[in-house]
Amino acid sequence: MYPDTISYAYSGPSAIGALREIRFVRGARTDWTDSSTPTTLAFFERSRIDAIEVRVGPSLVRKYALGYDYTSIDRDPTYTWGAGAAGDLALTSVTLYGSDGASGLPPLTFAYSNARLASATTGLGGSLSFTYERVNTNPVYAACLNPTWEYSCTELWCWPIRIIGCADWGASNGPDPWGMSGLAGWGCATSRSDTTPIYAACRTPSYEYYCSELGGCYPVVVNGCADFGASNSPDPWGYSTLLGHAYASEVPGTLPLYSACLQGSGGTCSQWALQNSPDSLGMSTLLGYAYRGPVDRYRVISRTASDGRGGSISTTFAYWGLGLSSDGTEFRGHAGARVTDSAGNYTDTWFKPCLSG
Repeated sequence: MYPDTISYAYSGPSAIGALREIRFVRGARTDWTDSSTPTTLAFFERSRIDAIEVRVGPSLVRKYALGYDYTSIDRDPTYTWGAGAAGDLALTSVTLYGSDGASGLPPLTFAYSNARLASATTGLGGSLSFTYERVNTNPVYAACLNPTWEYSCTELWCWPIRIIGCADWGASNGPDPWGMSGLAGWGCATSRSDTTPIYAACRTPSYEYYCSELGGCYPVVVNGCADFGASNSPDPWGYSTLLGHAYASEVPGTLPLYSACLQGSGGTCSQWALQNSPDSLGMSTLLGYAYRGPVDRYRVISRTASDGRGGSISTTFAYWGLGLSSDGTEFRGHAGARVTDSAGNYTDTWFKPCLSG
């Protein structure tokens, strides 16, 4: 169903003179595929708006003609739509015509980069340009770094036959090859003012010892890691790996990450791990909050308006509290945004949408 006509200028049920009308002139589009044969039901749009006409009675007042192409945006160059288009329908121009439908102003034009609006020009010298930042995440796994094996032995040697457990749990950006890992969350790929880093870090190093003839032994150099875990800071021995960044406080669509002790006694932990809940020994530390699902979005961080005569004004945008639905599948907006003008004056806007579900 498409809009066709909007009529107005009524007083009650009666028109006030000639009706004002907005008419939508449609044309065919070719970036659709009918998938109803394998799926029984399919939804797609076969028409686009080619022009918008403003009329008083039968007389044209002005017309906006919309121009498109299928080359400015092509999200999948290997795919051709069932209706024939190779790219995606993109608005490239808007031209305003007068009452004769032929005399027009220079068109507004739109340019794209990486499937996003890069600039818009007025046709009279003015322009707007935009820059973006990417917000994406990395998976963070609670993973087994060193499995334990069951061995079969003869009188001469022993060899491993199957994995029976995990000797060292840690954290990783990928699942372990033994099928024991669990996805703990999705950490931001880059740091922000409201995030804290998450490291896969060595909690207990192993040492090379020197032993004297008198019977005393003492460590001389770190030669490995006996127990890995997770931390907000790198370990001092150079074994740590930055996995991502977690929010310091909870935002919608996140879950907690803990550095937790799986085995210990007397206030000493012999097996550290990454968990979504605190340990029962009272030794865990909250590292931050990670998303329940992946995020990969772009948002505008600056807009520059130029008058075509050498003058320009820039506005910057900052955001915080990007939220997801409780299951991590839907983007639910930001908790706030700051708009700063070229003189340094800013306006903060806070949002409190319904984020449940």
